[in-house]
Amino acid sequence: MANYYDEIPLKLIEWILKQQMFWVATAALQGDGHVNVSPKGTANCFHIESPTRVWYEDLTGSGVETISHMRQPGNGRITILFNAFEGPPRILRLWGKGTVYEFGTPEYNDFIPLSDRKAGSRAIIVIDVQRVGTSCGYGVPFYKYETQRTLLERWCDSMEIFDRDGEARQSPPPYESEAPVKDPRGIKAWWTAENLESFDGLPGLQSAHDSSILPINTFDKKASHRSIGQIRAAAETKATEKGANVNAKSNSRETMRLLMAFGAGVMMTIMAAWNIDECPYPTPAMNLRERADMYEHHIHTIHESGNNAYGTRFTEIRLRQALSKAHKVNIWWSETRFDSPTIPGCGTWSAESGGDYANLNSMK
Repeated sequence: MANYYDEIPLKLIEWILKQQMFWVATAALQGDGHVNVSPKGTANCFHIESPTRVWYEDLTGSGVETISHMRQPGNGRITILFNAFEGPPRILRLWGKGTVYEFGTPEYNDFIPLSDRKAGSRAIIVIDVQRVGTSCGYGVPFYKYETQRTLLERWCDSMEIFDRDGEARQSPPPYESEAPVKDPRGIKAWWTAENLESFDGLPGLQSAHDSSILPINTFDKKASHRSIGQIRAAAETKATEKGANVNAKSNSRETMRLLMAFGAGVMMTIMAAWNIDECPYPTPAMNLRERADMYEHHIHTIHESGNNAYGTRFTEIRLRQALSKAHKVNIWWSETRFDSPTIPGCGTWSAESGGDYANLNSMK
């Protein structure tokens, strides 16, 4: 069921800040303009200033669609989407109007001091939230978070070095542009070549590429960053260990189930024996048919009491054996004892019974 709010509920703020990624959706105003959706996954890029205002650090990429759509006159429409990939399902959307503050502007510096800037950060996108919506998220699969990729920050830092120390090199992969650049050494050259306009020709960056401020960042290239191979190997090892634990728990549950079933069988056997001992025995004044009827009544009582099927059948057999042994009479018992025409669910003497059955009425 969907719920809508005029601002971000306090109970959802903590959940939002725990998410490892989000999506940004914008669109050009013109009818044939592109709709853009961008995933964002760098840690600590998203911030909540108040229940009606959020912002995120926009890192360098091959396009500049979000910035262009925010700057298009009469536009500024933006939606932020969060999904729950672990724990209870949830989808959360933030609808609002966005504003762009580029690297090198006073407004940018108010949000991000240079000492806190991430490598490749080119702008701040501030969103005035107009509506918040949550929905079930039942169709979103589970995904296990491993770690954030560091390739984007590493690549951006390798270019920003050129802007800081003036060392002349070519822009490194994975992005290699054939567009003319005014300075091939750093990230500002990249912004000039790739980020000045959108697919639809809308204006993108306006000042960051010409800023005189040096792009200082917090990326530590000497820190240990796990490679994709290491991440996958760790995930496979974890999955193997988890599978072994699941099998061990499954075997333990099966053993416990068998022990419980055995214990239940023992208890039913004891109860069945108790039922026989507690049954009143026929009196000497009764003929054998009357005594047989009394045992049959006990059998019917057992069926009506709803005892376990195994215990009921065991008790019935014991009663019939007791009848034969006590009165030294040979009686055939019906194999259709559960299909009595007179008492549903109760055993009966079979028409095929033999031995001394015909003489039960006269025998003592």
